[in-house]
Amino acid sequence: MNRTTLIGVVIVIVAAAGVIGYLVYASSPQGKRFSLEAREFAFIGEGFSGATGGPTLRVKAGDTVTVAVTNRGGIAHELMIVEKQEHEEMVAKKGDMEAHPNPAFGSMIELDPGQSKTITFTAGTPGEFVYACYEETPQLHAGLGMFSRFIVER
Repeated sequence: MNRTTLIGVVIVIVAAAGVIGYLVYASSPQGKRFSLEAREFAFIGEGFSGATGGPTLRVKAGDTVTVAVTNRGGIAHELMIVEKQEHEEMVAKKGDMEAHPNPAFGSMIELDPGQSKTITFTAGTPGEFVYACYEETPQLHAGLGMFSRFIVER
C-alpha cells in the first residue's frame, strides 16, 4: 500500500470513529445536576429570583437528573417532585391533613436541619411537574410558597 492510500485509509477510519462517537454521545442520556438550599419557605438555587419558592428546573425526557439539597433552615424539610395537577389538588385540600402526594420518578428527599442529601433519577414523561416541600402537610410548607416548577421537555 502506498503512502497516499494509507493516509486515505487513516482519514476514513478517523472520520468513521468520529461519527460513531457522535452517535453514541447523541443517543446516550444527558446528565443534569442541580443544587438547592431548603429554607423557610423557599428553595434557593441558581436562577432563584426571590419572587417564587425556587428556580425553575428544566430537563429533557431521558436525562439522568441529580438534585443535591441542603437544609439551611431551622426545621425539617423535604423535596418531592409531583405532577402539577396533583400538587394543585393537594394544596387546595384544606380538610385532608393526612394526604400526601405520590413522588414522580421516585423523587423524595427528607432533611433535618443542617442535613445534605442527593437524589438521582431518570426524567420520564415530558410535562410540567412541581418540586415542593410537603413536610407535615401539603398545605403547610408548599402552601407557604415552598414549591416551584420542574419541566421535562421532549
